[in-house]
Amino acid sequence: MLVNAAVVYRKPDKDEASNVALLHEPESNSRALPSAPPPQNAVLLCPLPGQVRHLKWWLKKFFADHLAIFNMYAEMGNDERTDMQLKFQDLPNPSVFVTTPKVGGTGLNLTTANHAVFTQKLWVLNEQHQAFARVVRLGQNRVPHTWLLNTGQGGYDNRASDLPQLSGVAQMRVLHGLMS
Repeated sequence: MLVNAAVVYRKPDKDEASNVALLHEPESNSRALPSAPPPQNAVLLCPLPGQVRHLKWWLKKFFADHLAIFNMYAEMGNDERTDMQLKFQDLPNPSVFVTTPKVGGTGLNLTTANHAVFTQKLWVLNEQHQAFARVVRLGQNRVPHTWLLNTGQGGYDNRASDLPQLSGVAQMRVLHGLMS
């Protein structure tokens, strides 16, 4: 059974002045505003460093007023990477972190993001899983989403999907002596 009754404490006497800090004044929740949801943050993963720089330029050109934009590249030092990661995690506004899966898949904790966007399918699926694991790890308290931007019929993504199958066919031909 739940009872919603106010807690009343008596005022301390002068002899009890040392115990004032131990008394708890109940706070009224009637004036408390509901807390705002955390901002939507995204990690954009591009396979090539040139794509990272181009995407960062495009985001700054069109969305700089609404987003905090970070980009990480392989030539950055460890201190620079750590500072950027901490700024990304502490920012109260929506932000975007643009990087490559190779850089974004090594020792990076991006649990503040709840969206991982891959601009292209990767040739090695494990790189994609590892990069997504930077967002989905212990400490993630929101539902993470994965997005894959597809190039359409006959595009790069379809050829990348067909590559493992074609590679397997070629390996079987070599193993069975049909191809040298």
